[in-house]
Amino acid sequence: MVREELMAFMREEQVRRGYQLVATPHIGSLELYKTSGHYPYYAESQFPPISFQERGEEEEYLLKPMNCPHHIRIYAYRKRSYRELPLRLAEFGTVYRYEKAGELLGLTRVRGFTQDDATSSAPPRR
Repeated sequence: MVREELMAFMREEQVRRGYQLVATPHIGSLELYKTSGHYPYYAESQFPPISFQERGEEEEYLLKPMNCPHHIRIYAYRKRSYRELPLRLAEFGTVYRYEKAGELLGLTRVRGFTQDDATSSAPPRR
Protein backbone atom coordinates (compact mmCIF):
# COMPACT_ATOMS: atom_id res chain seq x y z
CA MET A 1 0.00 0.00 0.00
CA VAL A 2 2.85 2.39 0.83
CA ARG A 3 4.47 1.69 -2.54
CA GLU A 4 1.21 2.33 -4.42
CA GLU A 5 0.64 5.62 -2.58
CA LEU A 6 4.19 6.75 -3.29
CA MET A 7 3.88 5.81 -6.97
CA ALA A 8 0.53 7.64 -7.25
CA PHE A 9 2.10 10.76 -5.75
CA MET A 10 5.09 10.53 -8.08
CA ARG A 11 2.92 9.95 -11.17
CA GLU A 12 0.80 12.99 -10.33
CA GLU A 13 3.94 15.08 -9.88
CA GLN A 14 5.47 13.81 -13.13
CA VAL A 15 2.32 14.64 -15.10
CA ARG A 16 2.24 18.08 -13.49
CA ARG A 17 5.83 18.62 -14.64
CA GLY A 18 5.08 17.63 -18.23
CA TYR A 19 6.21 13.99 -18.30
CA GLN A 20 4.46 11.46 -20.52
CA LEU A 21 3.85 8.16 -18.75
CA VAL A 22 5.09 5.19 -20.79
CA ALA A 23 5.40 1.44 -20.33
CA THR A 24 7.92 -0.72 -22.14
CA PRO A 25 8.09 -4.52 -22.50
CA HIS A 26 9.93 -6.76 -20.04
CA ILE A 27 11.87 -8.37 -22.87
CA GLY A 28 13.68 -6.78 -25.82
CA SER A 29 15.70 -7.71 -28.85
CA LEU A 30 19.37 -8.26 -28.11
CA GLU A 31 20.10 -5.99 -31.09
CA LEU A 32 18.41 -3.09 -29.27
CA TYR A 33 20.91 -3.32 -26.41
CA LYS A 34 23.85 -3.84 -28.78
CA THR A 35 22.85 -0.79 -30.82
CA SER A 36 22.50 1.37 -27.72
CA GLY A 37 25.92 0.23 -26.51
CA HIS A 38 24.59 -1.19 -23.24
CA TYR A 39 25.03 -4.89 -23.98
CA PRO A 40 28.81 -5.10 -24.35
CA TYR A 41 29.39 -2.79 -21.40
CA TYR A 42 26.96 -4.48 -18.98
CA ALA A 43 26.98 -8.05 -20.38
CA GLU A 44 28.41 -9.56 -17.18
CA SER A 45 25.50 -8.33 -15.07
CA GLN A 46 22.70 -9.36 -17.45
CA PHE A 47 20.87 -12.63 -17.79
CA PRO A 48 22.05 -14.65 -20.80
CA PRO A 49 20.21 -14.00 -24.08
CA ILE A 50 17.13 -16.08 -24.88
CA SER A 51 17.24 -17.65 -28.35
CA PHE A 52 14.21 -18.44 -30.50
CA GLN A 53 14.08 -20.21 -33.83
CA GLU A 54 11.40 -18.89 -36.13
CA ARG A 55 11.11 -19.59 -39.85
CA GLY A 56 14.69 -20.81 -39.95
CA GLU A 57 16.05 -17.62 -38.40
CA GLU A 58 17.42 -17.36 -34.89
CA GLU A 59 16.39 -14.33 -32.87
CA GLU A 60 17.89 -13.37 -29.52
CA TYR A 61 16.15 -11.50 -26.74
CA LEU A 62 17.11 -10.22 -23.33
CA LEU A 63 15.16 -9.71 -20.12
CA LYS A 64 15.12 -5.92 -19.92
CA PRO A 65 18.24 -4.86 -17.95
CA MET A 66 17.54 -1.13 -18.30
CA ASN A 67 14.80 1.13 -19.62
CA CYS A 68 16.73 3.77 -21.54
CA PRO A 69 17.18 1.90 -24.88
CA HIS A 70 13.39 1.51 -25.02
CA HIS A 71 12.91 5.21 -24.25
CA ILE A 72 15.37 6.10 -27.02
CA ARG A 73 13.21 4.08 -29.44
CA ILE A 74 10.11 5.99 -28.30
CA TYR A 75 11.92 9.27 -28.95
CA ALA A 76 13.27 8.15 -32.34
CA TYR A 77 10.09 6.67 -33.80
CA ARG A 78 9.54 9.90 -35.77
CA LYS A 79 11.27 13.17 -36.62
CA ARG A 80 10.74 15.91 -34.07
CA SER A 81 10.88 19.66 -34.05
CA TYR A 82 12.96 21.50 -31.50
CA ARG A 83 9.66 23.02 -30.36
CA GLU A 84 8.68 19.61 -28.94
CA LEU A 85 11.71 19.53 -26.67
CA PRO A 86 12.26 18.68 -23.97
CA LEU A 87 10.48 15.36 -24.38
CA ARG A 88 10.00 13.96 -20.89
CA LEU A 89 9.22 10.27 -20.43
CA ALA A 90 8.47 8.58 -17.12
CA GLU A 91 8.22 4.88 -16.34
CA PHE A 92 8.17 2.75 -13.23
CA GLY A 93 10.04 0.10 -15.14
CA THR A 94 10.95 -3.32 -13.84
CA VAL A 95 14.42 -4.38 -14.95
CA TYR A 96 16.23 -7.69 -14.54
CA ARG A 97 19.89 -8.14 -13.72
CA TYR A 98 22.15 -11.03 -12.85
CA GLU A 99 24.47 -9.16 -10.52
CA LYS A 100 27.16 -10.45 -8.23
CA ALA A 101 26.59 -10.16 -4.47
CA GLY A 102 27.16 -6.64 -3.24
CA GLU A 103 27.01 -4.85 -6.61
CA LEU A 104 24.01 -2.70 -5.77
CA LEU A 105 22.44 -3.31 -2.37
CA GLY A 106 25.19 -4.33 0.02
CA LEU A 107 25.25 -8.09 0.43
CA THR A 108 22.09 -8.91 -1.49
CA ARG A 109 21.94 -10.05 -5.09
CA VAL A 110 19.66 -8.11 -7.36
CA ARG A 111 17.62 -10.13 -9.86
CA GLY A 112 14.76 -7.75 -10.58
CA PHE A 113 13.70 -4.34 -9.32
CA THR A 114 11.44 -1.49 -10.30
CA GLN A 115 12.84 1.99 -10.68
CA ASP A 116 11.39 5.39 -11.44
CA ASP A 117 13.07 6.00 -14.76
CA ALA A 118 11.93 9.51 -15.62
CA THR A 119 14.13 10.84 -18.41
CA SER A 120 14.26 14.12 -20.19
CA SER A 121 15.76 14.99 -23.55
CA ALA A 122 17.02 18.32 -22.21
CA PRO A 123 18.59 19.47 -18.95
CA PRO A 124 16.26 21.00 -16.36
CA ARG A 125 15.80 24.75 -16.52
CA ARG A 126 17.35 26.78 -13.74
